[in-house]
Amino acid sequence: MLELIDGRGQSTPVHIPRPRPVGADGDPADIVRGIIDEVRLKGDAALVELTARFDGPRLSPGDLLVGQDKIDKARSLVRPELIDALEVMVARLRRTCEQQMPREWFDRSTRDEVIGELVRPLRRVGVY
Repeated sequence: MLELIDGRGQSTPVHIPRPRPVGADGDPADIVRGIIDEVRLKGDAALVELTARFDGPRLSPGDLLVGQDKIDKARSLVRPELIDALEVMVARLRRTCEQQMPREWFDRSTRDEVIGELVRPLRRVGVY
């Protein structure tokens, strides 16, 4: 069940507590790393197991793929204005995230040297 919290008339900020998933005691970064490792090792089976553990529904691997017919039906149940607003939000978030990507740059202001950064992703990194 969703709870509507309207803070427009509040003089102080409205605090919305975050629910803690079952079994989520400990460092969140460690929990997320464990989830990622589990999905890497077990694939869809891990997604089914994690969905049951954290969200409740019992799924099968076939339930993970949502067909276009279900997407179209769900979309028809939502007001077009909301869909438009969500699409604008997605576009803005995408532009914002793209601006945060590291970029190469070079300065050739002197005749004899070039300084800058060449950005290349690394497949693996070992740090000691």
